Amino acid sequence: MNHLAFVKRFLCLLSLSLALPLSASPSSAQQEKTAKTSTPASYRELILSDQPTLYWNFETLAPEGYSSVVTEKEKNEPVKALVSGKLADPAAGPRPSEFPLFSAKNQAASFQPGEGFLRVVDPGEKSVLDYTAGDAITLEAWVNLNSTKAGRHYYIIGKGRTNRKGVARDNQNYGFRVTGSEISFLFRGQPEKKDQKADFHRWTSSGAGISAHNWHHVAVTYTFVKKKSLKAYVDGQPVSGKWDMGGDTTLAPVVDNDEVWIGSSMGGSAGSSFDGQMDELAVYRKALSAKQVASHFKYHAPDPQIDWTAIPEDRVKVDILEGVPNKKSWTFRPPRLAESFTQPHFALIEIPNRYSSRGIKVDRPDPFLVRA
Repeated sequence: MNHLAFVKRFLCLLSLSLALPLSASPSSAQQEKTAKTSTPASYRELILSDQPTLYWNFETLAPEGYSSVVTEKEKNEPVKALVSGKLADPAAGPRPSEFPLFSAKNQAASFQPGEGFLRVVDPGEKSVLDYTAGDAITLEAWVNLNSTKAGRHYYIIGKGRTNRKGVARDNQNYGFRVTGSEISFLFRGQPEKKDQKADFHRWTSSGAGISAHNWHHVAVTYTFVKKKSLKAYVDGQPVSGKWDMGGDTTLAPVVDNDEVWIGSSMGGSAGSSFDGQMDELAVYRKALSAKQVASHFKYHAPDPQIDWTAIPEDRVKVDILEGVPNKKSWTFRPPRLAESFTQPHFALIEIPNRYSSRGIKVDRPDPFLVRA
């Protein structure tokens, strides 16, 4: 790959480690001060106190799938999210010290595109899974994606649009996705007249900055048929966006008895499937406030780790760091060290290729950062 092609292909940020400490905002000192003044409740306690309709913490994978979390006071039975295909092995979820609300052994569900997903059977008419005119909804989850390719839809959860036999196609009651490095909410409107064509209505964020190989908390709230009611959040902070398909509307969503799918859509297509780890998925029949959503995200930035003894005196050590958000800001979490190498000079004309566990050359997450 020549130098010009390399520059066009990647946003590659070269920084001197002494000049650019990789720290998040707010500062570590501020966050430590906050941590000392208050002891946060566990994440599970926080979610259950907000009374979700459905909540999967993906802590224990049974042969048939995952069961939802219910409190001892609830009379309802846990709702099963059944495995379709094959899920990847469970992986570590968000854990301390970066994420102090979680336990040191917190687990998450893992998904590989086109391999497997979870499905929740709709019990029938007017079930807790169905949303229609006037209903408020909140969808939230923690996500850790393997990639954030532009234009790719990584389904977190959606009702309808499964392409199952016996149900209408494009019957999206609601859908929550990561699209590239943005978040997206989608549904199909119910026409007011029989001869009127049904349109999809899609809201997409702008500048959300979701990065690969990093845990992010994502949430969206909306009241159907109420214009200007959609609010979205990434890592506890509001994000802006717009209705880029179908526009904001007073139409109710289409609704039927199709299933809710977690981690995929459209028949399990790899192009509409989640790729990575997912944790703490919750669905509410109300719109959580910005304060409630913000309380679900606590983050402690680790101090930059540079082993000066590993740097040779007569060579330049180069680190490649991945997990940099695609936005115009230096305010982001410390990215993940992917690999290091040394060379005799400071000039960089190309970056080593990246390979999968099978030895296949793959693209690096875009963008990434180079530190020398």
